[in-house]
Amino acid sequence: MKPRAPFRAPLTRVTLASLAASLLACTAVLDVKDLELTDGKSVGGVTQAPAPGSPQGATSTDGGALPDAPAAPVTCDGVDTRTDARHCGRCGHDCLGGACESGVCRAKEIATSLDSPFSLTVTADHVFVATNRGGTILRVKKDGSATETFATGQRSPWGITTGGGFVYWANNYFANDGGGIWRCPLTASPCVAPQRIVSTAHPRRPTFAGGFVYYAEEDANLVRRATPDGATVTTVANASKPFGIAVDAKHVYYTSAANSFQRAPVAGGTVEDLGPANGSSWGLAAVDDARAYYVFGFSDGTGRVLAVDKAKPATVTEYGKPESHREPLGVAVSGGWVYWTEHGTGSDGALRACPVAGCPTSGPLELATQLSFPGDIAVDDTAVYVVSAGTFGRAVGTLHRVARP
Repeated sequence: MKPRAPFRAPLTRVTLASLAASLLACTAVLDVKDLELTDGKSVGGVTQAPAPGSPQGATSTDGGALPDAPAAPVTCDGVDTRTDARHCGRCGHDCLGGACESGVCRAKEIATSLDSPFSLTVTADHVFVATNRGGTILRVKKDGSATETFATGQRSPWGITTGGGFVYWANNYFANDGGGIWRCPLTASPCVAPQRIVSTAHPRRPTFAGGFVYYAEEDANLVRRATPDGATVTTVANASKPFGIAVDAKHVYYTSAANSFQRAPVAGGTVEDLGPANGSSWGLAAVDDARAYYVFGFSDGTGRVLAVDKAKPATVTEYGKPESHREPLGVAVSGGWVYWTEHGTGSDGALRACPVAGCPTSGPLELATQLSFPGDIAVDDTAVYVVSAGTFGRAVGTLHRVARP
């Protein structure tokens, strides 16, 4: 039997037989009357964060005005921060090989000809990429100077994470034909004997946190967690077609076919409905100390990027306007910024960002454009990394890196 349609299928509320299958529109509408409104603008029942700080409406993590587009030349070492790639937007802000345009660093391609890369994770020196159609795990130097094949012969890998000295990935396939959670030591060069720690059908999005591996089981409608060696597997929550997973010390947050973004205690327990998720497709999730972030799309190709306050889930922040999004899919948060991908319909995909407090009145910051079906995102201390699947059936996927704002 063939694997399920790989890239866009899990984004919909129905399992698709092929990439050409139509999205199923969800007609249920979530009652969000008890959302806590601030002095921001309400859009679709969710508060638009009030414009903080600068006249443009946003502040950087140190409280200053956003550095994305200086109105007049600012010099350091005699250069213009609007165009100099070593001092982009502010002195010392290096674009890491990318161009500087209007004071904003642009993304640089660091790996090409990838066969449907869906997922990635970063370590100190490398980016690990799972190629779904290629069935490989790649290890890429962060500067793009080298790409090596870490593991081969995998079955539709979808989701990859690291922890405890291992790389873990999910083979989104049938249990009797390689489906499950696999791992290999980070130091392997290459990984010649990957170990399947959990045998299960169509798992996705493993996340290593607190000494456990959490993952979604699409067929079984479960969110699960396993010990690092897979000796013990427990159920965290029952969920309808779970997809994106994010974990903190207390909860597992996940997207699914439900009309709400949800969370459950890490060891299992009562499931809580958080923010609205009444779209026709759903994407990934991320957490920081204060908020949980998630994205979803509508059948008309628009979508929403939202965050819920962990302590007061009724407080929901929206990033950008629904009509400005093009099927948001990936999301990540780090250093006071939230990043997301616009999956798009072809080469119109993008990587965008806003301060976690809310987007400026001018809208989200465009870090990369003209991406072909971008998906997963990873962030380290200096850069944001994003994979783009490209046209399915052709090895034209890419890995980009862009300096953090």
